[in-house]
Amino acid sequence: MCTVFPGFQTDYVDKLPPAGKIPQLSQNDSLYRLVKRACAPEPTDRFQSAQILRAQCLGVLREVAGRASGGAAITSHESSLFTTPDLLDETEIDWHMLPQIRADINDPMREWLTRLPTKDPSSRAKALAKAPQRSPAVVLAELELNLQLGKTRQVERLISELKRLDPWDWRAVWMQAISHVQTGNWHESVAAFNTVYGQLPGEVAPKFALALACERAGMSQVAEQLFAICASTDSAYVAACAFAIARIRLARGDVQGTLDALDLVPAKSRGFSLARQKRTKLLLERGESLPDLAQALEAVGHSDLSEKERARSQVRILEAALKKLEESGSQPGVRIGGQIATLRNVRSQLEAAYRAAASWTQDRSERNSLLSKADTKRKWSLF
Repeated sequence: MCTVFPGFQTDYVDKLPPAGKIPQLSQNDSLYRLVKRACAPEPTDRFQSAQILRAQCLGVLREVAGRASGGAAITSHESSLFTTPDLLDETEIDWHMLPQIRADINDPMREWLTRLPTKDPSSRAKALAKAPQRSPAVVLAELELNLQLGKTRQVERLISELKRLDPWDWRAVWMQAISHVQTGNWHESVAAFNTVYGQLPGEVAPKFALALACERAGMSQVAEQLFAICASTDSAYVAACAFAIARIRLARGDVQGTLDALDLVPAKSRGFSLARQKRTKLLLERGESLPDLAQALEAVGHSDLSEKERARSQVRILEAALKKLEESGSQPGVRIGGQIATLRNVRSQLEAAYRAAASWTQDRSERNSLLSKADTKRKWSLF
């Protein structure tokens, strides 16, 4: 319906042509995976109901629309299969931070599982062992418990049991990927997450998890592309993806690209202040121009740094700004701290910053030093 390709009545009467031959598919990997699964030769490999196919079609449509609009998504769609990620810019990734599988409302043991103890692992394990029925939800609950306890052999046994219950259940492959994440086997997790992505091309969670695994496995280009897709598709993924894109770009020395990525973090996100802090640090380190320093000063003002940290940051930025003005003279076209970038204005702001920093300093000698510096920037008058 989205394209007509040569050979559909001859060479490709019972199979899809390579994605590279169809621009609509080569440019939209999720769409290609959707069509590929819908047209799988084996009926058991296809979507098993019109409802499942519809959900994945809508997910792919949201992705295509998001990529076409550009930038970060401003709306979110709650998945019936996954929660959203619980991470920002952590260096150490725990499987709890990744999207989690939602409970299957059709599982016969769903209600029974809600009554189990949650705080004591041993009590929960004993209860799960006595489950009236070994449904997939029970096996998943036991799997998660053993992942939490670090029992690798038990995890592998339960993944095998889940596969026996339903060889086509994508959750078994997902948990295999999660197990690899927990052991730091990122290359193996890439393969497993990629398989789940192929089965659920309209879901954001598998793409995000795959991107994270690719980043850790050294496939930064693929990771960046996937993170960008997730960020443009669902606003619940924007912050985590923005930090990830920033990490990747900074690692290759693209400072401006890193700044652009940090700008994607929305103001209402819990990661906004962290993004502002990172942005400030980068602008101060780059320090190529007064506009850079002006942006850094503005970012500090919007951060939730403590008063002491904010004052110290303002001192560093204004000292750098004053040095540039002393070298090149006033720049009327630039505003810093809400004022025209002149020596007089920046000296005045720097004096206030020194005094603010001194007021939050406990060490007497350091406080006196800051006050002395403030006095050197003070406006003197004969009256």
